[in-house]
Amino acid sequence: MPPIEEAELTPLLSPSISMEENVELCWLPSEEEVKDADVVEATREFFTGALLSKFYGASFIVLIPKIPGPKSFDKFRLISLCSVAYKMFSKILVARLNAILPRLVFPEQEAFIPGRSIFENISLTQEMVHGMNKKNLGGNVILKIDMAKVYDRENLSRLLRKQFEDGRIGKFYHPMGASMVSHLLYADDVLIFLNGEKRSLHRLGSILAVYERWSGQRISREKSSIFASISISCARRRSLVRLTGFAEGHFPMTYLGVPLVQGRLKACHLKQMLVKI
Repeated sequence: MPPIEEAELTPLLSPSISMEENVELCWLPSEEEVKDADVVEATREFFTGALLSKFYGASFIVLIPKIPGPKSFDKFRLISLCSVAYKMFSKILVARLNAILPRLVFPEQEAFIPGRSIFENISLTQEMVHGMNKKNLGGNVILKIDMAKVYDRENLSRLLRKQFEDGRIGKFYHPMGASMVSHLLYADDVLIFLNGEKRSLHRLGSILAVYERWSGQRISREKSSIFASISISCARRRSLVRLTGFAEGHFPMTYLGVPLVQGRLKACHLKQMLVKI
């Protein structure tokens, strides 16, 4: 049966409201209508610190499975459906914070800030991977850390910066005159570039433990990896794996969905990306 066109149905239906009533319904809300809906008053109370009803912060949580047949909560992706008032409060806060966020969030964090690009992290990480086997006392190590939660990365960034600046954690190889890159952040992906000496790894482990206690976050060690340069012997690699509790990583390394390789990129490295497309 062929579909019925709208033009064919129009003559068969009589209008339920007048044209003037339709125009009135489509008007933008007036200031008085908004006030009558208590939206303005609720917003003012929120910004003056008044105690609001729990309704405003209530969320309807939906769990989306990441894999077929999930058996634990970490195998679900959580989506919170918030109230309109909550979204409005957060939108106003975001608009006000946008002007000062670039000064608060370190350049190592490429997410959340307008004008910063995910591709900068990818290209810079690829350069670090290319220089990984350069000569450096103690060798070079990359830690790919997966956090169980996605908030409060700035405290971690501050802790790491301070440790590298004070020389308590040995530096990854970098060319003469080039800026030092100690870590890169993007949402829940954390990369740390450091010297492969045990002293540096011990100190980093202490800092990560402090960060976990302060923030209440947890490192997913089963999802985290340690990559070592070829100058580090197999025996030392096994020792570093035991020290960190991370699995030993191998290249190509997938970072932010892109395969990163040592040497020349080959067609076989892009197979997984093509499968996803």
